[in-house]
This record gives sequence, structure tokens and C-alpha cells, in this order.
Amino acid sequence: MQKKYEWTRYFCKSDEEAVLVDGAYLYDPKEGEGFVNSHVKSLKDIDSIPCIVILGEPGMGKSVALEDEEERLGHISDASMLPPMPIRMEQFSDEGELRRKLFEKQKWGNWKEGDKVLTLLLDSLDEVRIHVKTACSVLTEELREVDKSRLRLRICCRAGRWPEYFGDNLRRLWGEGQVAIYRILPLRPCDVEEAVQQTDGLDPHVFMSEVRDKDVQSFA
Repeated sequence: MQKKYEWTRYFCKSDEEAVLVDGAYLYDPKEGEGFVNSHVKSLKDIDSIPCIVILGEPGMGKSVALEDEEERLGHISDASMLPPMPIRMEQFSDEGELRRKLFEKQKWGNWKEGDKVLTLLLDSLDEVRIHVKTACSVLTEELREVDKSRLRLRICCRAGRWPEYFGDNLRRLWGEGQVAIYRILPLRPCDVEEAVQQTDGLDPHVFMSEVRDKDVQSFA
């Protein structure tokens, strides 16, 4: 089983930049009296935004971040909220399967007929096995018919595969100020050191020094 680290992942809006250390690690927004990278946020920080798109390169941790968000939301005690609904988009090989396994599920139907808030977590939009344009068309069509005031949407997608037109569709559905596109940021140096500390026989300071000497910070 792959080890999971209790890292806090940070994000910034897709049109913003973040300060990096050694050109690879995120400068910790908790350091420097909070003046550097004060604009970067955790998903908890931007929880009030109804519709959030998370972009990032492969292996950056988008899926794990969405799993962490599922866990966090699942522990919130709020009678007005249903447990989050996670969906991995790569499971769908045709349009009918997408409709059956997502929009015809009992949980979705019960939500539509009820009065509670649901958070829909769509992971790996770029890996859907039907044409992305078809998937986005189905999503737009189905979401158009439901009460968006009771629906929160979180979508993960590879940055280079994100269809801008789908972002436009989401803004038309929720409203311009209700949709935000963020990109996941690299780990902080302390996150890498924490992982090294939990690995037998490795000294985090020696490890970080060797990584710097070999100029492979991005791999770390």
C-alpha cells in the first residue's frame, strides 16, 4: 500500500504565480510573517466557492488532494449536508455509462428530490475514456437541470487537457463569481523533509543537500 503523508496542499488561481524555493518547492506561506505567498490557499480556505476546478501536471497530487477533501467533508457534522460523492472519470467508456453510473445513481436521485447540499468530486476529467467534449456536454446538460444552490462541484484535470469552453459552461451555470480555476502547487521543503524523516536510514538534511547538488529538486 502506498504511504500517505498528512501534507497540507496549497493552490493558487490559474492566472497567479507563487514564490518557489530553489525553483521547485513552494515557499511556505506560514513563514516570513505571512507576507510571501499570502495569496495561496488550501481547499478548506476556499470552501465557500461553489465550483472549483483544480489543474496540475501528472503526479502533482491532484487525486490525493481530492481524496483528502472527501475525507475532510465527510467529517463535517452538518445536518444540511450529504456525504460527498466522489467519481473517478476514467471509469466511463461511453456516454450511457457516464449517465448510468453518475446521474442515474440512487444517491444522485435522492439528492435531487431532497433539500440537502451535495459536494460532487470529479477526479481525472482528462482520463475519461470517451471524448472529453462528449463528457463535458453530458455534464453540462445534466447540471443545467438541477438546483445549483445545493450543489458544490470540485473537478480535477491535467492542466494541458482542461477544456476552456467547459469552464465557460460552468460560469453560465453557477454565475461568473461562483466558479474558480486553481492550480495545485508543489510541496513545501518541510513536506519533503517530513517524508524523508519517515523513511528508514535517511537524514532529511543530507537528502535535501544532495538533491540541491544534483539539481533534481522538482523530482523531490
